[in-house]
Amino acid sequence: MAQETEVLGKVKAALQSGNSQMLQNCFAKQVTINIGEEKGMYKKQETVDVFAGFFSKYPPVKFEFVHQGDKKDNDLKYSIGQYTHKNGIMVVYMLVGKEGKGEVVSLMDFGHHE
Repeated sequence: MAQETEVLGKVKAALQSGNSQMLQNCFAKQVTINIGEEKGMYKKQETVDVFAGFFSKYPPVKFEFVHQGDKKDNDLKYSIGQYTHKNGIMVVYMLVGKEGKGEVVSLMDFGHHE
């Protein structure tokens, strides 16, 4: 698996601890968040409320990355993880891109594991 970047390390820590404030700091100014059937584009500031509700509904047990890679046609990186919560498992797909001098998450998609 590819080396875990600084932003992905912060995402991992935030998802494992259920810390929506920490997670907010990893996002682009505009981020697409899909949680099951709930899909939307949010301003970075709005994500704290989105994830406070998410962590309340799906309390974290464990999070781990299972695959990471680069998209060859642009500067995006992708990561696939597994979010284990109190009542099950979700597959998490993320896109990471450049913003300013650092990397940020521009898409986070949670799908229920079959």
